[in-house]
Amino acid sequence: MYHLALTLLLQSAPVDPQGASLPDSARLRRDAVGAQGDFEIQRRRRLPVTWGGYSGRCDVRVGRFCYWHDDESPQGPKEPASIAPLRQALLVRLGEAAKWLPGDGWIVGQQVRYLLEAERAGEALDAAERCRAEAWWCRALEGLVLHTQRAYAEADSSFSAALLVMPDELRCRWENIADLLPPTAARVYRGRSCAERRSWADTTWALADPLWSVPGNDRRTEHYARHVMSHLERHSRSTYQMSWAEDTHELLVRFGWPERWSRRDQSALSPSEVSVIGHEAHPAFDFWPVDDALGDARRLSNEAYRFSVPEAASRYSPAYAKVVKAVPAQVTRFLRGDSMEVVAAWRPPADTTFERASLSAALAVRGFSGAQRVAVSSDHVLRVRATRDSGWTSLEVSAPETKGLARYRAALPRPDSAELGLLLYSDPSPTDGTLDDVISRALPSLETSRRDRLGIYWEYPAARDSVTFVLSVYPRSAHWLTRLARSMRLAEAAAPVHVRLTEPAGARTSRSLGVDVSHLAPGTYDVRVRVETGAVELGQATRTVVLKR
Repeated sequence: MYHLALTLLLQSAPVDPQGASLPDSARLRRDAVGAQGDFEIQRRRRLPVTWGGYSGRCDVRVGRFCYWHDDESPQGPKEPASIAPLRQALLVRLGEAAKWLPGDGWIVGQQVRYLLEAERAGEALDAAERCRAEAWWCRALEGLVLHTQRAYAEADSSFSAALLVMPDELRCRWENIADLLPPTAARVYRGRSCAERRSWADTTWALADPLWSVPGNDRRTEHYARHVMSHLERHSRSTYQMSWAEDTHELLVRFGWPERWSRRDQSALSPSEVSVIGHEAHPAFDFWPVDDALGDARRLSNEAYRFSVPEAASRYSPAYAKVVKAVPAQVTRFLRGDSMEVVAAWRPPADTTFERASLSAALAVRGFSGAQRVAVSSDHVLRVRATRDSGWTSLEVSAPETKGLARYRAALPRPDSAELGLLLYSDPSPTDGTLDDVISRALPSLETSRRDRLGIYWEYPAARDSVTFVLSVYPRSAHWLTRLARSMRLAEAAAPVHVRLTEPAGARTSRSLGVDVSHLAPGTYDVRVRVETGAVELGQATRTVVLKR
């Protein structure tokens, strides 16, 4: 759970936004503002008492506040039944005011906010669509409702429309993601102008998108939904009963808004002092990769994602995932003229969320232009045909019933590099010759028993002359001098497995080989294939495999 405990005196007044000029309009506005403030005071008095509070540690400090991360704590108590009638009375007042003042952005914003609290999303969307305030605000309210309803593609469209018509200074503020990024990337980002940040945004947000296989980017729509909520909080009385400032805004944008509330009882020494705890959705995860990947997205590796680091700069709790894990997988690509074929084999993580659940998998391949191709299957092997310049791939395994998400995401090798397409598989046969022959036996992770023969399949560019293949298997833990010698081709013959064979020139551009690894000790090994024609190297590839007993 993520919670923020604040001990404050009941002395701050709500901020009354600028009202309409007509006397009746001013009275309606004052009444609506007063009703909203009264509701929050009454809500605060009825909050359930909890005995939690400050955990004694500080994961992130923001201005006046210390924020800590605790997924093991309870979600927070349910709202007492006595609060719902008070909210309904407020909604009646706001609804009446909205009929007379459809162009008042504050009234329609609070109406949408409290309808969502009451789980009346359909009415909230109707209210947003009836909005006659500034166009950017009405579209942003629609985006908020659509995001909470998991209509992420539609929410993306609404927020994009809002950004296009909002004032430039406000747009720059909403688009600013510096506080969400790891330290080095944040420093670089802050040094860029708004226009420069915008040109960088598509790739950056794509890296943070939890699911490429689902239309829309819910991490991005969550970001803009938080800005809407901050705007609503800034101009109204808060349950915390505190003045809104930059640190409270930053906390909300980084970690989200509370979905439940509780309080600690007043102390005998300070009966006017109240401690309010806001309970955000949990568990929540950091979907941004580490600094290196943000600095150069072509270096993105699956290890760049660390979903549960306590000191994460920001967090997000997707409605569809309460467990997020890395998925064991083998992912490779094979060039096909002006396209490429990406192959991914996987197995479920060792977690009860996935072990007995019904799973579905999707493989998405993304190009530099943002276009992507997606394949969906329940099989343990997926393949996607994509453009040759595609830069990244994302394998996404979902367990909808248990709300589990397992993912592998990484950059693909540059298509102009000397990287060969290489796939490890099981039960090799002398008749194996094409990708179709071996793909169903692809290792679902780079682990196998050393008692089994290891199948190695690779593809290589066509050559006019004879082609020589050099295949070696090395222990991963070798001394650095040995690894240097191998890189200089001085120690290949000393490898535990070393095969060199030559084939005459021909039209064939793929090869498979079964290797006996039973004599190797359990451990981690590099499987390396190099292809040569004469003195020219056509390409090479290395895969790391774990041999188990």
